[in-house]
Amino acid sequence: MTTPTDDELLALCEKASPGPWHACQDGKCSCKAVWTDDYPVAKVESGEWGDFYPALRVKENEHGLHWTSVALEAFMDGIPYGEIHEETARANVQFIAASREAIPRLIAERDEARVQFAEERRRHQEGLDGMVRSWNSSRAELALAMSEISRLSTGWDKTQRQLAKARAIAGELARFIRELPTFWPRGEPPFGESHSSLDCAYRAIRPDVRKWLEGK
Repeated sequence: MTTPTDDELLALCEKASPGPWHACQDGKCSCKAVWTDDYPVAKVESGEWGDFYPALRVKENEHGLHWTSVALEAFMDGIPYGEIHEETARANVQFIAASREAIPRLIAERDEARVQFAEERRRHQEGLDGMVRSWNSSRAELALAMSEISRLSTGWDKTQRQLAKARAIAGELARFIRELPTFWPRGEPPFGESHSSLDCAYRAIRPDVRKWLEGK
């Protein structure tokens, strides 16, 4: 016999006698019967069990009736297979009685727990998906910020180079201004008709400085 499914169990509960069921005297009664409120529905074996059947045996006629000294006696004969202890039999009858209402209740509670679990799983999955989306968004924002930092760093390096170049040019100009009077004779006006000394001084400036002065 295969184990019945939940639907098959519920179908059996619908077809069986209505509950509640109870064990006669809570299983202590020797009848070991399971009852509804109106009639018995099951009887549990207790003690020795096996294949038993009615039989006849010959015994002495103790009463000396009739003309014979023997008589036939009916009795239960059989082949015993085992024994069910009283404690086990009592538990069996209690279990059968309790299962009438316990089985449908447990299946209903299990189904409710499955629904709640599915709902909890859905909510947790939504929360996890939200965390993943937030993480991906944060990663994208971080990548954008890193790109901007890289761009600013490149611009800063370029600015630093330009500043160093400007400082070098300023130094050349300062040197040029300091040395400018040495390129013409004393008393000769710096902007007279002859500017050969000034031209000489101008050519002494570094080529890149001259380009900067000329706006090239």
